[in-house]
Amino acid sequence: MGRGWDRCLICGATAARYFEVSRDLTVTADFDGRFRSVNPAVEHILGWSAEEFLARPLIDMVHPDDRAATLLEFGRLADGEVSFNFLNRYEAKDGSYRWLEWNAILAPEEELMYCAARDVTDRKQVEAALSASERQTRQILETAHDAFVAIDAHGQVSDWNPRAEAMFGWSRDEVLGRNLAETIIPLGQREAHRHGLQRFVAGGDSRILGHLLELSALHKDGREFAVELTISAVESEHGYSFNAFMRDITERRRAQQELAHARDQALEASKMKSIFVANVSHEIRTPMNGVIGTSELLLDTKLDAEQREYVEMISSSGEALLQIIDDILDFSKIEAGKLELDPTDFDLGDAIEMACAMQAERAHSKGLELVVAIDPELPELLHGDGARLRQVITNLVSNAVKFTAEGEVVVRASSATASDGSASVRVEIRDTGIGIAPETLEQLFQSFSQADSTTTRTYGGTGLGLAISKQLVELMDGRVGAYSEPGKGSTFWFEVSLACPAAAKAAPAGRCELAGLKVLVVDDNATSRKLLVRQLGTWQMSCEAAATAREAVELMASAASAGRPYALALLDRHMPGVDGYELARAIRAQPALSATRLILLSSTVGRPQTLDDADPFDGLLTKPVRRSRLHGEILALVAGEPVPERRTQAPQSADPGTTPTDASPEILVVEDTAVNQVVAVRMLQKCGFRTRVAENGRKALEALSERHYAAVLMDCQMPELDGYQTTKLLRGSEQDGRHTPVIAMTANSMRGSARVRLASSWRSWR
Repeated sequence: MGRGWDRCLICGATAARYFEVSRDLTVTADFDGRFRSVNPAVEHILGWSAEEFLARPLIDMVHPDDRAATLLEFGRLADGEVSFNFLNRYEAKDGSYRWLEWNAILAPEEELMYCAARDVTDRKQVEAALSASERQTRQILETAHDAFVAIDAHGQVSDWNPRAEAMFGWSRDEVLGRNLAETIIPLGQREAHRHGLQRFVAGGDSRILGHLLELSALHKDGREFAVELTISAVESEHGYSFNAFMRDITERRRAQQELAHARDQALEASKMKSIFVANVSHEIRTPMNGVIGTSELLLDTKLDAEQREYVEMISSSGEALLQIIDDILDFSKIEAGKLELDPTDFDLGDAIEMACAMQAERAHSKGLELVVAIDPELPELLHGDGARLRQVITNLVSNAVKFTAEGEVVVRASSATASDGSASVRVEIRDTGIGIAPETLEQLFQSFSQADSTTTRTYGGTGLGLAISKQLVELMDGRVGAYSEPGKGSTFWFEVSLACPAAAKAAPAGRCELAGLKVLVVDDNATSRKLLVRQLGTWQMSCEAAATAREAVELMASAASAGRPYALALLDRHMPGVDGYELARAIRAQPALSATRLILLSSTVGRPQTLDDADPFDGLLTKPVRRSRLHGEILALVAGEPVPERRTQAPQSADPGTTPTDASPEILVVEDTAVNQVVAVRMLQKCGFRTRVAENGRKALEALSERHYAAVLMDCQMPELDGYQTTKLLRGSEQDGRHTPVIAMTANSMRGSARVRLASSWRSWR
């Protein structure tokens, strides 16, 4: 720069041209610190016009923090300096400050200073950002919870943070410049470390870069410990450097070992729990089979009324106890993680109707209306565990009936098609029972929980039904919940997503055969009446409804007088005032109405479920009415099928069964429990089979060696030789293509326990 100014002093013309075209700020100033001239670049760099810039003293435009240093530089002129350079900030017109790097030369003979300044603001900002980044990086490394170690291409330590000091025992001053391999790498791994470093430097082998590695490290005191680390490489003009973050995972390794040990213990405990559940199931179900089976056999004998009542009490009590046992065992299987789903194609509507049919007698005995509402859009076939879904529905309906003293229980099922083609199914069970307080709703799906402690004594139950239902639904990736109002009833619901098989369809084919048939529904229960009308409407029938016998007669008389009589009427058995039977007799007494076919809708309580010739009805349906039964009964009436052929025959009080003959197939019963021997033998004899009993597997093999049997009923758990071992030995001894069907009998509730499969269907050996 000084030489440039010499040239300018020698050649004034050249200096003038440079002054005008230079992109650097070029000025002249006197020794008093006032600018004398400035080139046009001042406006580009600082925004000032030349006049504005020259009007202010030089020092006034310097940033306050830089003024002392600037005055110090000017002071050097008094000491005889001829040229100098410095850096300071100058005020721009917009109020900001720009960094200027100055070069100046003194011309004493002219009493002037010639100065050139270059705008280095961008460079200073980059330097400031870089400095801040370096400070931040260092601060991060200093406070990091992981050890940071940097080495050069020769393996010498170039950086070492405080966490590395704490982890390895070496201070920063001790370790800088030392070879890393000789410092923290165990002796047996040092050669591999050196080779890896050399391979990378020579050919860029990056297999270990960026990956999470687990290695052994060496402490200063000589002990080895496990570390987890990641390595990165940086290339510069001086070669490669390597950075590593390390974490001591000694505690984690210990925790993993403890966790693995705990897992093994849990698996062993689960296995023992499964064995216990299986054994408990066997030990409880075996005598329960005797109790229930014997009571069923006894009910098939000739008993007087009092004896039959007592036996029915034994049978129902046994069934109730078995349900409690099933709940406990199901809960145990869920807790042990042993309950598995068995998805198949099934009819959800049919499953709901079957579940409700099982609860119908309890509901009707309490005077409750049990109503089933199946959305016509619900696919006939769905893919899922139909048996477990029916169990959930049974639990929820059973609870609704249990906690409802009067009114109704309504079961609704609907579905919506999801984007993937599956069906999102929602089932609701609404009752008019005691209701549940909001603060206790959350407890209902917990194990052994009921709304309050008094309900256990009032209504009974283990409190496991809802807990099992919730876990079954969640096992199907569904949701379950409830909402309620004390004194007004409750609604329990669940939602599951089920696949739709290719064969599924929204409505059965051929249901339009009943289109246009004029039908009257007479039922005092509004919900039941509405749902029946809706169901008949899906079959395109012309349907009207009446809530009372009087309203029904008026509607029928009006329709008959108009020449459009009802072809069919569905009459509820239990109605206030005039019941279904009285209404039917009144209809039959009027010639204008007598042509209308009448179907009785009856509960399972209060009257035998049969019709005789004295009854005024053409058909009988039991509530809750199943859609298939309703459709079939109406279709039969429309087709004109004779009434006697469709009337239900009353069951006999004692079924003598079929007496076996010498030509009857013979069954070998292998059972070690005397009571169950009797039950199995008597039941088989009633079916027309001859029987022989073997009390263990050894005697069974002896019996099988003597002659051929149509089939073997094989108990799985027996002393000396169990059912599995016996069957294996039997299969090994069979020759000439002989194959005796073996049917496993087990009281074990764990799925997969009955490993013996049926070798033939019932029809093949009956």
